[in-house]
Amino acid sequence: MSEYSYRLIRENRKTVSLRVDEDGELTVKAPFYAAKGFIDDFVDANAAKLLADYMAGQADRERKREFLSKPPEKLPYHGKELPVILSEDAFYLRFGNDRFYCPMRPLSELIPSLEQLYKKLARSMIPELLDVAEMMGRSPSDIRINSARGRWGSCSSKGSINLSWRLVLADERTRRYVMIHELSHLTYLDHSRDFWDLVGKHEPDYKLFRERLNTVSRTLEKYGLD
Repeated sequence: MSEYSYRLIRENRKTVSLRVDEDGELTVKAPFYAAKGFIDDFVDANAAKLLADYMAGQADRERKREFLSKPPEKLPYHGKELPVILSEDAFYLRFGNDRFYCPMRPLSELIPSLEQLYKKLARSMIPELLDVAEMMGRSPSDIRINSARGRWGSCSSKGSINLSWRLVLADERTRRYVMIHELSHLTYLDHSRDFWDLVGKHEPDYKLFRERLNTVSRTLEKYGLD
């Protein structure tokens, strides 16, 4: 008998799997023929880590809920967290003089308006990309700002480049790397060695900036913008 209680689901399958449900309950899926003792041993060998990860995740989710339930003190932009001026009389979000001006409302309620503001601010990335394109001697057919979540930028076979507005949260060098990456696709649509050689020619430290994008992703998650 296992030291952990769990819900067992027998199915027409070949392997045994174990997961933690949203309510913290362990659920095992096992083949019809799997012996109960084997399943108990499997649970005992794997449950502790799964439950620990679940509890850690719960703590992270609770911290995020608490963070989003309060008016923001700072908001991210261009690789920094800039101060927020809160006002009971403000009706909308705005940005100026390296600070945000916000209504006195929880961050969770401000997210839709904040996304719209970032989209507006992201238009500044178009002149940046054109400057990088001139430096590289490349000419995109079109440049657009979109709301992509899973990618920072993209380049079509017709030479059109898209940048996610979320990239505006990154610092200048990191934005520049993404632009070099996408502009290099105007020459190589794949990620071949030649492609990376071209990227490296214009940004030798591109691996560093690929890591920095992970930091931007964590910032987006922190502020409920992922």
